[in-house]
Amino acid sequence: MNPETIERKDQRQALGEAFPVLGREYPQLLVLSPDTSRSTRAAKFRDAFPERFLCTGVSEMNTLAMAAGLALEGWKPLVAGFSMFIGGKAWEPIRNSIAYPHLDVKIVATHAGINVGPDGVTHQMAEDLALMRSLPGMTVLAPTDANQVLPVL
Repeated sequence: MNPETIERKDQRQALGEAFPVLGREYPQLLVLSPDTSRSTRAAKFRDAFPERFLCTGVSEMNTLAMAAGLALEGWKPLVAGFSMFIGGKAWEPIRNSIAYPHLDVKIVATHAGINVGPDGVTHQMAEDLALMRSLPGMTVLAPTDANQVLPVL
């Protein structure tokens, strides 16, 4: 196979393609975005299923608390946001409102690690995997390339 003919995608592009697939497969899926839908590519879900998409503004802690409430009402909430703000800033609501009661909330954290480009240190998150793995019942999956994105969701 000629390497020049291979389509190359980054993980966020694959994530954007996965969101509508999941929406078709799971009619109870509702995506919440703390104002990061363009960066996380959750906008692709919004475009396909606007009635099941919530832009919650820059309020990650509230977004995860809302997701917990939606899970209690029978929805399958998925929160997509930056790792620093989802896994770091909002760790306590994840712990108390999602992990301890064992609620079915999916959390997709993008922009992990220290390679976040011009956003700098305020957006870097090297400890996200350790924080999430410390929570009871939390399953943590980290795809290594675009081909693994949809299978881990």
